[in-house]
This record gives sequence, structure tokens and C-alpha cells, in this order.
Amino acid sequence: MAFIELIDVHKSFGDNKVLRGINLSIEKGESLVILGKSGIGKSVTLLVLTRLLPLDRGKVIINGIDTTDLPEDKLIPIRKKISYVFQSGALFDSLTVYENIAFPMIGEGYDEDEIDKRVFDIMDLLNISEFWDLYPDEISGGVKKIVSIGRALAANPDCILYDEPTTGIDPYAAKKLSEVIRRINIDMGITTILVTHDMRCAKIVADKIAFLHEGVIYFHGSFGEFVESDLPVLEEFKGSLPYMAKYLKGG
Repeated sequence: MAFIELIDVHKSFGDNKVLRGINLSIEKGESLVILGKSGIGKSVTLLVLTRLLPLDRGKVIINGIDTTDLPEDKLIPIRKKISYVFQSGALFDSLTVYENIAFPMIGEGYDEDEIDKRVFDIMDLLNISEFWDLYPDEISGGVKKIVSIGRALAANPDCILYDEPTTGIDPYAAKKLSEVIRRINIDMGITTILVTHDMRCAKIVADKIAFLHEGVIYFHGSFGEFVESDLPVLEEFKGSLPYMAKYLKGG
């Protein structure tokens, strides 16, 4: 049984029909990368999946539970098992690295020793322990992104959603961040759904690629199959990406 299923999902904003029948199945522990042109609905797909946006039609099934018509109080425990890493990182400027990571645990029944151990275990895992007492404006953009992943892990999720995680950081930091995301997926078995335009990130992270076009999943397959595909829409998309040839050759 799939861990997450989107079945004939539609979402419009006024006359703008963004999602026109999304069908997608994601297995537990799988790493899926969603690609597509800007403004095509990739981030909307993540928000609909978490039910932070209502869908117009269709079904969203998570771990066997049809969430489509669930009331808010029934959605809360389901959402708690799905962490969301925003494009900006969305760290709290007034909190240290330690405090940002600890934030999801506050008020959840953990005592101070449990929080302390888990936060330092996460920082050790992500190699950011040296920054524990620094504030967001004292660390680099790449480290901020990793801290935001640490905060996502603190919630002990079954699934992490990443919205353009490598945007705004240099290529070296982006590669390292992509490797961290993949390591978390493989070593911890956390289902990963990632939206990106960064093909190096996609190659490192993806078990499968889902290409969104005109409101539907136009292609669903491995990164290699995506690269080799000669479908005209995919050819046009790949041709629009900078340095695509380098990515295709494994650079």
C-alpha cells in the first residue's frame, strides 16, 4: 500500500486551474522529486498534500487514511508526522540554532533532558553542533537551510516535504545540502518529497521524478528515464535549464 496517494486532485484559484487531475502514488521511504516550470503548481501540490490548502476535487490519502473530508482536529495528528521545510528556511531570528531545532518539541510532553539529547543528536547528525548557540544572522545561508532540516527532524516525522531547498545558496553548499537530504532519506527511512529546479539536487535526491505539466503528472519515472526521455515537453524543459548537459553527464 502506498504511503501517500493523490487521486484526481484538482485545485483552482479563481479562473486559474492549477491542478487539473493529479494522480500520484508515493511509497513509504521513497524519495520523490517534483519538477516543472515556474508557476506550474509544484508548491501548491505540497500544500494540498498537507491539506493546508483545500482541494476542489479528488482525494488525498496518507498512510491509508482518506484525509479529504477530515475536520481540522483529525488532520492535526496526521500533519504532525509530515514536516515541511520552506524555501526560506523560516527560522526564528530571535532564537539560537539550538532553540530553533528544539521548537517543535516544546509543549509536546518532552522533558528538558529529552529535548537536550535529541537536539544535540540531530546537530551531531547534521554536523552543525559548533553553531548551537548562534543566531540565524550569524550563520551562512547553507547552514540556515541545514538548521531548518534539523528543526523538521525534531518533530520525528514519517515524511519531510522540501520546497526549493537549494535556492539562494552557492553550488557547493547546494550539493552538500542535497547529500544531507538523501542521507536522511536513506539512513532514517523518511519519505521525501522535494520540489526543485536544481538538476544536481534532483539527481542526488531522487528515487523517482514526477514532472508536472498543465496541471497533471506528465511523466513519472527514474532520473535516468527522465534524462533519456525524448518526449517533446520534457526536451523543451531540459533545454531551458542552465548547464543541463553537465548534469546529464553526471557532473
